[in-house]
Amino acid sequence: MVKKIMILLMLAVSNIAYGLTPAGINVTTDLKIGAVIHSEEKGEIEALWYKGGEDQTARGDKVVWGFFYANPQEVSWGNINNPEVYVKIWFDASGRVDVNFFHVSVPNIKVHSQYRSDVLRNENVATLQDRYVRHSYENGQGYSEVNKEDGIPSEGYKQESNPTGNDVASLKLGAIIKTVEKGNVEAVWKLGGQSTTSRGDVVIWGYFYANLNDVSWGSLNNPEIFVKIFVDAASIVTFVNFFHVSVPNIEVYSDFPRGGDYNLKGTTTVSDRYIRHEYQPVLFPYIKDGWSVYRDKDAATDDISCVLEAPSLNSTDGRSLFFRFERSTNYRILGNMIYMLSNKSYFSGFQMTDSLSLFRVDNNSAITLEAVNKEAGGFWSTTKKFPLKMSDSAFGGLLPQMKTGKILLIRGEPINFGYGYLEGTVSLSGFNDALDVFNLCVDGVE
Repeated sequence: MVKKIMILLMLAVSNIAYGLTPAGINVTTDLKIGAVIHSEEKGEIEALWYKGGEDQTARGDKVVWGFFYANPQEVSWGNINNPEVYVKIWFDASGRVDVNFFHVSVPNIKVHSQYRSDVLRNENVATLQDRYVRHSYENGQGYSEVNKEDGIPSEGYKQESNPTGNDVASLKLGAIIKTVEKGNVEAVWKLGGQSTTSRGDVVIWGYFYANLNDVSWGSLNNPEIFVKIFVDAASIVTFVNFFHVSVPNIEVYSDFPRGGDYNLKGTTTVSDRYIRHEYQPVLFPYIKDGWSVYRDKDAATDDISCVLEAPSLNSTDGRSLFFRFERSTNYRILGNMIYMLSNKSYFSGFQMTDSLSLFRVDNNSAITLEAVNKEAGGFWSTTKKFPLKMSDSAFGGLLPQMKTGKILLIRGEPINFGYGYLEGTVSLSGFNDALDVFNLCVDGVE
């Protein structure tokens, strides 16, 4: 593992290989910052600035944050929702100014700052290895600091918390700030934005901040952890990048696909600011704990369906039954359904609508579904459009109970097959993980 190396440069201007000096933007009347991206397509291009916000602490410190992004007129991957360099500027009450740059891109990027005069200025190149650059100005002098980062959490720290977390696409993210005042406090998530590159890569950015109810310095405009999520279009690998922009140690957590315990975790510190979590794509069919998730494609129409199925439903009368969720790209035919099949070929149960009357909770560990519709065709029909994913609000709030229940009891009346009710049970062990994969499947086909 590559360890962090700090380089301090007590000089006005660092030696930079790139010739273009950015025009920059004035953050205040005293401070100007800028960035130049060394792109493969166009060579050196000046990055554009997005100001996220600013705030002031109770003791008089001022914080300004934002990021630089590539001009979409220059390169195809340029987008205001695709940060290339995060920036957090701290105007300390003592008079010191810290300009913190965090490289969140692939190409080398020259970062520049200038304070009060052309004499006090710093330039450094941020890279995949030199992720963190700080420019500081104090007592009429300027200096820069560069940290080498490898994305691997430092050893010797334990992450024993279980933050409530936040659903972000197919991920769950959480962060715990280890404060002096209150001990461990859960950070608050703020989603910034999302974009898709011309080749199909997905970018999501946001940050965690401290809750003002926990600490006096907590503020929506005082980020503690910057986050950039990148889903590679070619490999479908998901990269979750955490960048520490604070003072206290901060634990970071992620889960993919979301639903179970946190898969990866680590502790970011002032000397180990960058942690990367990497997730390989879920392969279909997914089979675990009796649940399966797979994709079907209609050869005639090219419609794609995502299917979540419990293939071993135990019928009380010995018949072979199958309990299934399904989502099709053809809304007119399927939409979102819950239904029960006999021998996987004849529809012999019911289609769930978004109605509380169609299921009943017997106790904390069992749920009963019941449908006795007498309409032609032998199943429940509806004109409602169901949500794209199996969300907690879908089907009248059924899913939250399935997530916490142990056994699902089903009772359906087939109308056109000459026999009475079908009844069966299915274990809900492993359902949460399968549901996450199902939603991930839907993400890929909608």
